[in-house]
Amino acid sequence: MLAYVPILRARDGEFEALRHMRDRVARSVMPLLEVQKQPSIKPAKPKPPVPGAKIRKQRAPKPPKSLQDYLSEVAAKLADAHGDRPFFVDMYAFGPADRVESGEHVYTYFCGELQSRGMNFHAVVGIDRWSDAEYRAAVGRALTMNGGKALLRLEAEDLEDMADPTMFDDMLGDVMDECGLVAQSVPVLIDLGDIRGRPLMDLLPDVSAALEFLRTRGFVQVVIAGSSMPTSINEAVKKQNSAGFLRRVEMILWKALLPSTPGVRVVFGDYGVRNPRSNDNIAPDANGKIRYTIANEFFIVRGHSMAVYPNGEQMWRLADHIVASPHYAKEDFSWGDAMIKVCSEHMIKGNSTQWISYDTSHHMAAVVAEVFEYSRATTGISLLNRAY
Repeated sequence: MLAYVPILRARDGEFEALRHMRDRVARSVMPLLEVQKQPSIKPAKPKPPVPGAKIRKQRAPKPPKSLQDYLSEVAAKLADAHGDRPFFVDMYAFGPADRVESGEHVYTYFCGELQSRGMNFHAVVGIDRWSDAEYRAAVGRALTMNGGKALLRLEAEDLEDMADPTMFDDMLGDVMDECGLVAQSVPVLIDLGDIRGRPLMDLLPDVSAALEFLRTRGFVQVVIAGSSMPTSINEAVKKQNSAGFLRRVEMILWKALLPSTPGVRVVFGDYGVRNPRSNDNIAPDANGKIRYTIANEFFIVRGHSMAVYPNGEQMWRLADHIVASPHYAKEDFSWGDAMIKVCSEHMIKGNSTQWISYDTSHHMAAVVAEVFEYSRATTGISLLNRAY
């Protein structure tokens, strides 16, 4: 049974966090991995010549991998990091009809790579893409590879379509029939995406109505996911070299819905420590930062530009700020917490990708603990150690 569904990018930072996930956390986490497009490679700017120095020929940038090679590499990294644990997989960043060089649909190609590595993947059926015939065919082939294991993904716009129940029921019935799915056994994801600036009192009635709609259609397990993390850290903490708190509205929303939705098991989901729309390109002048998850909030310590002295060494001070705070969960809480402690002792600095790993590692452990404690206090039911 699901307990927590983090929507994570299929990138090196997230892979490393999954690799180091402790067993007690892994038993309660079933991530949704979103495969991203291949990062674009920009040629480096030529440095101005030094008078009298020998002029060296600039090396041409390496050509990008083929899409097939890139997707095969992502699948191999995911298999190495996550092993045979179950997960959902989606390719939301790609077009519904995108293909690899051989002409095969990107989704079936990637799922084939996962299947060849013996991975326990569950297909994501995106309602927003269902109208595309090539996408429908690709999802059907993916379901034949994994024994029909699926998750229905609804976007915020899909909730608006529920206002016309006849039209939505026709579309939903088409999805369920064509995929061979049964409402009682397939989970649904309500993906609210970026919910910054959306008041809780506006979200509650919309999501409550959607849950009731799904309940009357026989669905019994619904994941509610969203993100309060901004695309840029300066939107969360205005001043450089300072700290602040950011409300995790997605968690507060889940806590409000859990005891008030009889007949439906409401599962918590989020986007980890990233905003759904944040850019994967690493800027050389990005600010040093640690996003540390605590109850209902992110505790964020912000440094300054990595291009400004003391550059990466600023992370020592930021890590020490976390470790010295009353919010620090101690180094044995997660691999990420252990790495924060090591950084505070000036033994590592970490790059942007590594800090996504450390922050995500702590985040997943913190969310599992928070979900477990709130579920036990509210319903008397322990979600920990249950498997999907």
